[in-house]
Amino acid sequence: MTDLNQPVNIVLQITKLDLLKFVVPTVSAFVIGILSTPLIMKYFLVKYDIRKKKSVATTVDGKAAPLTASVDQDEKKILYRMGGLVMLTGLLTTALGIWLIAEVTKNPTFVKLDFISRNQTWLPLFGLLVGAIVGGLDELLVCGKLKGKFGRSLGSGLALRYRIGAVGLVGVLCGWWMAVKQDLSSLHVPFFGNYNIPVLAFILLFVLVVTVTYSGTIIDGVDGLSAGVFSSILMALGFIAVTQSKFDVATLCFATVGALFAFLWFNIPPARFMLSEVGSMALTVMIAIIAFVTDSVFVLPIIAALLYLTTLSVVLQLLSKKFRGKKIFIVAPYHTHLQLKGWPKYKVTMRYWVLSVMFASTGLAIYLLGGHFR
Repeated sequence: MTDLNQPVNIVLQITKLDLLKFVVPTVSAFVIGILSTPLIMKYFLVKYDIRKKKSVATTVDGKAAPLTASVDQDEKKILYRMGGLVMLTGLLTTALGIWLIAEVTKNPTFVKLDFISRNQTWLPLFGLLVGAIVGGLDELLVCGKLKGKFGRSLGSGLALRYRIGAVGLVGVLCGWWMAVKQDLSSLHVPFFGNYNIPVLAFILLFVLVVTVTYSGTIIDGVDGLSAGVFSSILMALGFIAVTQSKFDVATLCFATVGALFAFLWFNIPPARFMLSEVGSMALTVMIAIIAFVTDSVFVLPIIAALLYLTTLSVVLQLLSKKFRGKKIFIVAPYHTHLQLKGWPKYKVTMRYWVLSVMFASTGLAIYLLGGHFR
């Protein structure tokens, strides 16, 4: 049997109950997300006025940002933050609900549907929760609901060093757990084979990938854009997990997409809220961890290319301003540049969706052709 035939045979061996495992949590996360949105809006976002009170005033390097502010215009519209709570509610209620029913009833069907497992989904869910908590604290600071030494200033959010520190700590803990507790310190490079990596180097790589992927949260900011991009990434990672018979990871990916679709239902223009850090930080950290769990680290830069390219546009802009004394883009990140070039938001969003599907499909194809299955 060739490596290329293995995923085909795995897919052919999927039973009806396996398909049910993928579909039921996905639909459940979508429905719960939709039904919970009015409650989240009324009793939290609206009640406590969870929205930013002013437009972006400065860039990452501390310079004035009048062009970016002209695109945001936060003072002229009511757009609530922390919309990621819709995604989190749909996903976590589904995961915990199925797990609880399976534990209490021991019903074989619900035991099969349960996708919370120690060897597959504990680490991604841990990353999701930490990202959501830290992102939530950042949002509450941005909205002026919390004050303290952890914020740079009122309305500016959690200081970057604390966010990066939290993400780095997650990387250290998860990298150590995989390398030491699960003995999975080897990685596959498509078309070249598997390579054993020393534990310390594996942990450092884990931290690097989680941190760099987290930097892609800046893709959030245009109605509908980030949710569509994240959905494409998770679908590709879910299919990779299926080819490895890691059905719990696959179900986690698909259920997250279902929950994101619920968020997207209300985020399509005119958006009621934005994903913001509570959602985007949770997702980027989880995506990076799933890439290690499915050994798809070296195709993640292709699957999640738009996250990395968005970050790269900011880095290049800062370097150009520092060393050349002029800008490459009107503003960074690039999707904001496109808006100032005259692209309407829906055009930016739809074309990013198309590109995200193409990148995710290309990464999936390279993974399958690269000839690796644990």
